Amino acid sequence: MNPLNSCKVAIGALKVNALRSFLAMLGVIIGVASVIVMVSVASGAGEAIEARIKALGTNVLVVMPGSFTSGGRRAGEGTAVSLSEGDLAAIRTKVQSVAAVAGTVSGSAPVVVGNANWTTSVNGVNEDFLEVRDWALADGRTFTDAELRSGAKVVILGATTARELFAGGPSIGEQVRIKNVPF
Repeated sequence: MNPLNSCKVAIGALKVNALRSFLAMLGVIIGVASVIVMVSVASGAGEAIEARIKALGTNVLVVMPGSFTSGGRRAGEGTAVSLSEGDLAAIRTKVQSVAAVAGTVSGSAPVVVGNANWTTSVNGVNEDFLEVRDWALADGRTFTDAELRSGAKVVILGATTARELFAGGPSIGEQVRIKNVPF
């Protein structure tokens, strides 16, 4: 059978079984489209995870106290509940390759301004936190050394929290309450 004759037979078979041919073609198209979508989603998720890891910085080490369990087995050696200011000072002075040490205490709490409230993550930080995270402030200022030494109640709001509480208006100099404590 020559190629021209084979093409005629194939076209005739497609015409006779038009619905079957259409469904087979539709199945192939849907299958290929599904594979393309899955590869795209996986690639996008991988890029999103990579971006979040890069946001931490390439030279950031996170030290957490205590131990944890995984699958019923204890992992980690320490049983300390938290690291102390002394621990931070020791890391700062005894580890030569450390440029900055940022102590943080993290949690979640409602932040209230007037009748507006927004539950968000709240971080108590020291003076090196913004440097370690390589974060720049869009508005306002960081807390001063005097405020840090005196234990003054100073808050730096993230963009989303400021937008939710102040409806896009100015937030600098305004008082907010975190767990009913004014800042």
